[in-house]
Amino acid sequence: MEEFNAGCVLYNNVHQTASVGTPVTATGDSSAPSVNVSSASGEVVVDCVTWYNGTATVGAGQTERWKQQDGTAIQDAAASDEAGAGTVTLSWTKSASGVWLIAAVPLKPGSATSVSTTPTFEWTNPTGET
Repeated sequence: MEEFNAGCVLYNNVHQTASVGTPVTATGDSSAPSVNVSSASGEVVVDCVTWYNGTATVGAGQTERWKQQDGTAIQDAAASDEAGAGTVTLSWTKSASGVWLIAAVPLKPGSATSVSTTPTFEWTNPTGET
């Protein structure tokens, strides 16, 4: 069986030609996906995590933007963001151990002083998951 997960979040005031910093990825086989990202004040660090087995809860200080999970032994995914600082740790807590992959990148601000953390669009699917 194959499964595909997707989500979308739009951000305001992202720099148009130098929009992102250095992306970071991590993989593991545990119940604690996490990644450390170098960023700066005014940036927003966004992540996307995918995992196998169990459910996941977003880490402290992060805002969950979307999640597709059913809690079974099928691949699930979610995304969040957090305000930039020197180093930002993006983390999730899974209900069961299993393989995971997380990727994160800081969004650079445009002409204003910071990226807007209020997305202009969030989708809710018919089953009520965000």
